[in-house]
Order: sequence, then C-alpha cells, then structure tokens
Amino acid sequence: MPELGEVVAIEITQALPDTGVVDTTYKIEGTAKAFDGVGALPWVYAQVRFKEWWKPEIVEEVSYKRGFPMPITGDFSIDFKPEKEGDYQVTVLATPAPLSLPVVGVFPLTGKSDVMKIGIGEGPPAAFRFSKVTIDGNEVLLADHDVDSGLLLEKTTADYLDITPAFEWTGPAKTATISIKVGYRDWLGGFSPKTGAYTRSITLPESPDAPYSGELETPVRIPLTACGGLTDGAIEVVLKIAGEPDYISQIWNVYATKAPPEKYDFDLVKPTPSNANPEPDTPIDITCPVTSRCAEAVDARAKVIIYEGSILPGHGDKIGEYDSDVFHIEPGESKNVIIHHTTVEGTIDRRDVEVEIYIGADLIKESEWDDVYYVGRPPEEEIDFDLTRPTVTPAEITPGTSIAITCPVTSACTEQQTVTAKVKIYEGSIMPGHGSLITTKTSPAFTIAPGASYNVMVHHTAVAGTIDRRDVEVEVYIAGKLVKESEWDDVYYVKVIELELLEIKIDPAGAGTVTTNPAPSEGIQHNWYFPHGTTVQVTAHPKAG
Repeated sequence: MPELGEVVAIEITQALPDTGVVDTTYKIEGTAKAFDGVGALPWVYAQVRFKEWWKPEIVEEVSYKRGFPMPITGDFSIDFKPEKEGDYQVTVLATPAPLSLPVVGVFPLTGKSDVMKIGIGEGPPAAFRFSKVTIDGNEVLLADHDVDSGLLLEKTTADYLDITPAFEWTGPAKTATISIKVGYRDWLGGFSPKTGAYTRSITLPESPDAPYSGELETPVRIPLTACGGLTDGAIEVVLKIAGEPDYISQIWNVYATKAPPEKYDFDLVKPTPSNANPEPDTPIDITCPVTSRCAEAVDARAKVIIYEGSILPGHGDKIGEYDSDVFHIEPGESKNVIIHHTTVEGTIDRRDVEVEIYIGADLIKESEWDDVYYVGRPPEEEIDFDLTRPTVTPAEITPGTSIAITCPVTSACTEQQTVTAKVKIYEGSIMPGHGSLITTKTSPAFTIAPGASYNVMVHHTAVAGTIDRRDVEVEVYIAGKLVKESEWDDVYYVKVIELELLEIKIDPAGAGTVTTNPAPSEGIQHNWYFPHGTTVQVTAHPKAG
C-alpha cells in the first residue's frame, strides 16, 4: 500500500512564471488524481510561502489559496495574486479534509506538487488613454490628449450631442468614472464649460501586459440649452480613478450654435370688440391682432371661438365659432383678423374669446381672454395689459455694446390709465428660472387708452457674465401698484470677444514710442489686447535728437 502522501498524484499543467508583478492574478492549473488515475475529490490548496532571507522557515509568512477539483477528471484552477514585492515559493497540496482558511498548516497530506518559485517585482505604471470619441455618429481619433475634430456640427440650443468615448487601459482592475462637459475654446486657448459634468461609472479590467480596449455601451447625451451663440464649441472628457491623476482630453471645433429661431410662432393680443357693451341681437366686429414670429413667410388661418363667461375657472358654454380666410404673413408682420358676430343673450353677461392660429392642419398658437365684452350690462372697470416679447437692437451684441430694448405694452383696461414700467434684465440659467439680476430700468410715466399700444424703450450697456443668454421681465405699475408682469427667456445673447496680445518692444529702451490704429481694447503701454482677427497698423515715433 502506498504512503499517505502518495495517494493523490498532482500534475501541474500551467505553472507560475519565474517572475511577475504585484496586484496581478496568475493561474495555477492542473489535475489531482487518486486510485490509479481516477479523479478524486480532495481539497486542493496552493501553499504560498513568502521568502525573506533573514527569517527562519518556521516563522515565514505562509498563506493558503483554495481550489476545487472537478469530479472524475480532477481538474483544478487556483488564483494567485501577490500583494507585495519579493520571492515566493508555491506548492499545491491535497488533503481529504475541508479546512477553514487561513490555517497554520494542512494535514494530513494526500498529495504534493513540486515547488514553484516566482519573483514578484513592482508592476509598470497603469496607463490609460482615450483612443477615440464618437460624436453624433462621427468618429474622432485621438493620438494624444487633445485634437481638433473639424466637425463644427450645426446645432441650436434646442439640440444635444451624443458622445461615446472609447479607451485603452493597461494595469490592475479599477473602478473609474468618465466625466464629460460641453463648452467652448476661450481666447486663452483653454476649455471653458457651458454645462455641468455628465458622468458614467465603468470597470477597467485587469490587463497587466496588453492594452484592454473598450468604450461606453451607450452614448452620453448632453443638451445644448446653455450653449447658444458659439462658433467654436468644444467638449472635455475626463477619466477619474481614485489615487490617480485625472486623464483629460479636449476635443475642439465640435459644434457651432446660434439662438434657435422658433420656426413657427405668433404673438396674439387681446381682441377688441366694436361695441364693448352691446345689447342682445347686436351685430359687432371682433378684431384679433396677429403678429408673426415665424422664421419665414407663411400662409395661416385663424379660428375665433366665443364663450359665455363663468364664475368658475375656465369658460362657460360655447356661443359661436368662426374661421378666417387663409392669409399670407411675413416674419414680423402684424395683421388684424376680423370676424362678424351677432350677440346673443345668455345665462351670464360676460363673454370670453379664444383665438387659434393654424398653418395647414397644424395648430401653432392659441390664446384666450376672459371678459372681452359684455352683453346687456355695463362692465365694471377692468385693469389689464397684454405684454409682448421684447425686441433688442442691434442683433450682434458684445460686452460694452449699447443696446435698446423695446417692450410693447397694450392696454386691456376699460379706462385710460397712467402707468410706469420696470424692465428687469437677468442672466439666463441652465436651471429653471433666471440667473443673477443684472439691472432694473424704470420707464417714465405714460398715458395709455383702452386698446392702445405703447412701446416702452430702455437703454442698457451689455456686460459679460457667466452665461451668454439674457432673460427679460417687464412689470407694469399703476400708482405704484404692480398690476401685470411677464417674463421671457433668451431675449438676447451677449457674445464675448476673444482678445489677442500684441507685444511691442523698443530697442534700445526709451528710443521712442509707438501708436496703433485702431486703439487697443485694453492693456498697458506696449502690451495691448485687440479683438481676434483685427488688422493693426503700428506707427513708430523716434525720440527727438
């Protein structure tokens, strides 16, 4: 009968290499067979002995890694992952008893492999790079951190970018975060963000030798709401690993944006009746002003619906519905839609009116107003105003530009009123609501008759801010009391001009002076800044004598 240590034959089919690096997993593979080559079910361990020359073997650091042989075949696999540099001796042992780990020793032994020796050194530094970025289906290859994509995709602030980074990784397994921001290239050549960071978590697998290639499974979608008015839109992609410096790639000239015109839109003002307090069975005309805010000329039609008023929210019963003829209207043009109606007696004297504008079969705009006229009873005095979206001149605005903001006000009051208006200018915001208040302008008092319109005009010098969009709020006051307010986002944009440095040296020093045409935007003597692309004429003035 064989000795106990010879019952199980252990054959190593994949041994450890002679050398390795820390934090890397190495596999030991083999078979454990007993009883004349028939696979057995012993418990198999790799005994790992960390060798330090000054320590006697009895006090050496020893640990055990468990493997589980397959039935019949006896095949096993054990993972060995050294955590520090040094020399190791690894022996595969078989035992008939399942032992909890760690243990001081494994006994009794039924089999033992030859000793495998491996020297573990410091691994090469982990290496990461972005190999390409796919933007809206366009592949941009990265040979280095940064690249000029040359895409300049035509976008508006209603659009978005779909961004999918691809990468290569060499090193131990890590959990990482990919962070993407959208912005532009500033005048210093750096990246200035216009959005917050959009992030994804990824797992980088262990890949000690050959680079691992991967990419995000789905693109990161980033809206361009805050990115209006850019001609050099860029993106920044950052990899973050705890304890490692960030890897940053910047991709230039990705997109260009401008304020998105609403392709189809209209301003509707409260209708005016030819008789504000007719008796029943009285023919009246109802005039409904329509102003086109479309980006192109269109053929439109209006539907005017008349309702009884109601003491509850909403309207009462529908009294009449009228369709206008199709009319042609240019961008910015105003037209009056006039319908003819014969008043009828109802359960309440007030009448509400709704106006709908259609292009083809599509409803583009609708507005409704309560108490447009009364049937059979003089109305009480009403105070109300219609405020239309302000317009701004000039169209191109940079910091320091003097601008005029025109705010149309139409009286829906039943009596003539003397009013003032406040115009508040805010920075835009990527969040709901406005950004910081920039300034408040108060108009002189003006008198306005029922149904009349008045343009409140204020002047302001544009300033740079943290975002280029500007929102406007208009408030109407009577005798110091706020009676109406409306607000609009993205009324105008302030484009920041990129400045370039022109440095002039006089040799020898003090030999004279120079002047420039045009004058610089800013700077100090002989170190001046001019708008990017400006042609500058420099004239030397030698010192007399």
